Amino acid sequence: MVADTAQIDLFDGKLYVCMRDLNSAGQKAIRNDDLRVGVHEYAFHHLKNSGNPAPVPVPAPANDAGRAS
Repeated sequence: MVADTAQIDLFDGKLYVCMRDLNSAGQKAIRNDDLRVGVHEYAFHHLKNSGNPAPVPVPAPANDAGRAS
């Protein structure tokens, strides 16, 4: 269990360093005006998670023609 935690910590650190370096490179490119397209092309588009999923439609009960009323 401890070995798993150490490995997760190692990979988490490596991922952090990669993301930090990528972010730094992007900031430098923006500051140096090295981008060939508009900045809007690099924006992240977030989907709103309202926490209220769409209701699942409930199928209408089938009428049983053989049943007497």
